[in-house]
Amino acid sequence: LGSLFGFGGKDGFALNAELYLHYWPRIAEVLEDHLEIPPEDEFFTNTIGHLRGRNFRLALVDAVIGLEIVLARFLRTYLKIVKKLSAARINDFLRYDFGLTARLAGILDLTLHESYMKDVKIDLVSKAVTWRNHIVHRTGRLPEGIPVKTIREHIDAVQELAQMLAERTIDAAAPQPGGLSC
Repeated sequence: LGSLFGFGGKDGFALNAELYLHYWPRIAEVLEDHLEIPPEDEFFTNTIGHLRGRNFRLALVDAVIGLEIVLARFLRTYLKIVKKLSAARINDFLRYDFGLTARLAGILDLTLHESYMKDVKIDLVSKAVTWRNHIVHRTGRLPEGIPVKTIREHIDAVQELAQMLAERTIDAAAPQPGGLSC
């Protein structure tokens, strides 16, 4: 809640704090029902904060981590509900190290209907994952020479995919009269 209300800066408040009223119903639901905030929402919030602070390296890293969390939850839900696999089979399948790149390159095409994939900017998401891997596994920095506009576009594509997968996960888990379609 601190990041939503701006706590933590000088005198307890951040100078650049913002609260978008269209988020208020979700905030109220979380508070009233004592719900846990999904981790991807925290990473999404962090990403926005890092973008505002022009820390594109951390914005990219947090956006991709949020995507990984949502993608893992989507795959578990899909395998359980749509494919009707047992928990043991799901765990066996997911224990193999299908990296994020492999999941994006193939598994999404196998699990999502093409109508959902048409708006996914998979090339931008894949490039963002490559940059994140460069940061995490090689230099600790973004590759040099990437324009800010390009970085923002790629981060937006990652967050759009994460949001779509979160929605598909909720839809797949909801009881459907007539069957499911991911």
